[in-house]
Amino acid sequence: MKARFIRPGWRPQARLRWILLLVMAAAMGVFYGCGFLKPIDGPFRANRSSQGKPIIAPVYRHFDDILVPKVMQVTPKTTWVSETAAMTAGVVSLEGTPGRRELIRFFETNMARDNWRVVSKLAGPRTIFQFEKQNRWCILTITERSGIHGTQVEIWVIPKDDAAATGLLK
Repeated sequence: MKARFIRPGWRPQARLRWILLLVMAAAMGVFYGCGFLKPIDGPFRANRSSQGKPIIAPVYRHFDDILVPKVMQVTPKTTWVSETAAMTAGVVSLEGTPGRRELIRFFETNMARDNWRVVSKLAGPRTIFQFEKQNRWCILTITERSGIHGTQVEIWVIPKDDAAATGLLK
């Protein structure tokens, strides 16, 4: 039998420890590095603006002059809409994943495009907008909630008193 030369202080267990340490360091580097990757755009991010900020894809649902985010789902239990020849009024309740700040920016931009004028805005955990048009009011609330559907939006559209008096509502 040949005698093997083993360096003093170098044991086979130490070699195994070094290998395990290197494997763990490589795995941590891979997992840590993946945290810097940008997520693939979600369903509510149709494209990006010139500043690189996400833009929520808009769609008309119940009201032909109020855009809502396409990704927001209508909550049927709390939605009711009344349509007449003169106008559509009622409440549309939506839930979805966009954050409160994104929705505030979305509605400020799109309501102005559809000729709604901001009368008042109350910002907080629940943001409330009051908009005005020729013969209607729109009260819009945005509430961030915990859970699967993170944000709730309610859109209330009601006629002005003078609209009812002039016979626009039949």
